[in-house]
Amino acid sequence: MKILRIDLQTGDDLIFDSKEQLRKHLIDLHWEDYQESYSDHWGYTNKQRKQKMKKFKQMTLNQLCCDFDWDYKTITDKQATQYE
Repeated sequence: MKILRIDLQTGDDLIFDSKEQLRKHLIDLHWEDYQESYSDHWGYTNKQRKQKMKKFKQMTLNQLCCDFDWDYKTITDKQATQYE
């Protein structure tokens, strides 16, 4: 079984081995944008930003997909070959 990441904005889909691998990928992908949204430029202290980033790293896959316009579904290994 594989996990298909579905991009709801561009249709640029990718295959992952697990939901956890996809979750970590989405955190890495959005890390800088999320961090910037809690910068001192916007009135947040360093302590507040660290707290927000800690919570961000703990977000579930479903939360990340909802917040950043992604979706996913479980597919077979055979289906995954269509996306390679």
